[in-house]
Order: sequence, then structure tokens, then C-alpha cells
Amino acid sequence: MQKTTIRSRAIILNEDKMFIVKHSPDFPHYALPGGKAEEGESPLVCIKREIQEETGIVLKEDPVLVYVANWFNEKKNENNLEFIFLIEDGKDFLNLDNFQSTHAFELVETQWMSREEEFNLLPLSIKKDFMENKIEKDKVKFV
Repeated sequence: MQKTTIRSRAIILNEDKMFIVKHSPDFPHYALPGGKAEEGESPLVCIKREIQEETGIVLKEDPVLVYVANWFNEKKNENNLEFIFLIEDGKDFLNLDNFQSTHAFELVETQWMSREEEFNLLPLSIKKDFMENKIEKDKVKFV
């Protein structure tokens, strides 16, 4: 039987750069920070919890939902539904050394990437929108 996993991720921007992470050294692609929702947890509560766990930063304002992505993991026979939120003022994420995070071990690498740099990010449509400066905060895009 196929199951569906709900996830929340964040596009974190600061001065034309995007904060991206790697969860595994064996996977060649970067991802947006975030993770799986706990049972009964809303996507908004999930992203706030995940950001605090992974980086130690407590979000002062609610991020804005900008994308909903759907993808299938054949190995796990699992459908994944991701809610992707936008954090436009990411200056708090510039120096994570000063924050206490409970799940920093989940991140093997963090980077700030500019539109001019080449990097592997999934989902590709979000990378493309970032590179073209087309991330819109006034509507939700399904990818």
C-alpha cells in the first residue's frame, strides 16, 4: 500500500542569495531546509519546528506558502507532498554558530548560493525560479 508523507521546506533568502542544505553526503543534490510533518501537524507548524530544530532559529513571523510540490519515491513506494514557504529576510541565518539547534546533525552541509553560481538543487523548478528571480510571494505555485 502506498503512503503519503507530508513535508515542509523553506526558501530562505538574503541579499539575492538562497540558503540551501545537504542532508546526506551521498546525495549529489542540495535541498531546502525542512522535513517531515509529525502526525497531526500542520505544514506551517512543521516548518517552524523544523527550522528551529535544524538551525536553532525561532521564526519571528510566519513564512508565506509559495509552492506545493509533489514527488514519488519509488524505493519507499511513497508519495511526498511538500509545502514550501518563503522567508525573505534571512539575515538571522548568516551565522548559525551562535544558535543552539537540537537537530544540526541532520545537516551535513549548508551554503548560501547566488543566482550566478551553479548548484544542484531539488526541486529543479524552484532553482529555475530563483535563478530567474521569479519566486512570487503573492500566489501559490504547484510544481
